[in-house]
Amino acid sequence: ADRSTAFKVAGVLACWAGNVLAVVDAAGPTAAATGGGGGGGGESGGLHATTGGALLCLCSALLYACYTVLLRALAPTDLLLFFGLLGAFNALALAPLVAVLHVTGAEDLSRLGLAGGGGILGCLLLKGLADNVLSDTLWAKAVLLTSPAVATVGLSLTVPIAIASELVLPRGWLVDPSPPTPLRLAGALLVVAGFVGISLAPDPPPSRTHEAEPSHCAAGNAATPLETDTAPPSPERSRT
Repeated sequence: ADRSTAFKVAGVLACWAGNVLAVVDAAGPTAAATGGGGGGGGESGGLHATTGGALLCLCSALLYACYTVLLRALAPTDLLLFFGLLGAFNALALAPLVAVLHVTGAEDLSRLGLAGGGGILGCLLLKGLADNVLSDTLWAKAVLLTSPAVATVGLSLTVPIAIASELVLPRGWLVDPSPPTPLRLAGALLVVAGFVGISLAPDPPPSRTHEAEPSHCAAGNAATPLETDTAPPSPERSRT
């Protein structure tokens, strides 16, 4: 079991603080863009939208934490088979829903076929293989090799990696070519510090109950030769 220590708790708190700074930095321009020119109603609408998105992220994080802990507890031996069955179950369960949305006109899927050029379908297949299959397999392997805490905190490294990509990639490729703000840079540093702290945190010493169990077993095993020595003599020895 993954037992918590002061270093691990400090690493998780640092990672949380870094994510909060990144969210606050991203929410500032979003609220200003949605509320600009709309008076008080526009500002309240942007604030409600940002709060709703944050709540959805929190619910998603809680569900993902449950999924991570269950994955570490059950520890499937064949990850490829596990994710294959998971994908097959999702396809069978959600394919009828997608068909209903297409027939009713809620979602237009006509451009996914070859008639639409096949570009969108190719991007979806590439995204599914590189993102869902490869990344989830590597992440699940990291959960089994380390711990749920280390693997989950490692996912937060997308914050500093995104900032590094903004500094390296050409400006024409970016949706928002503005340079990173000091608040976002501070959040990225906190995330990296939290990940390094929780990864290098020493494991706690074993409890006394776990140390006492082998001694009891050794005492029980040592008592068996004494019982055999005190066995009654055979009849042949008594006659002699």
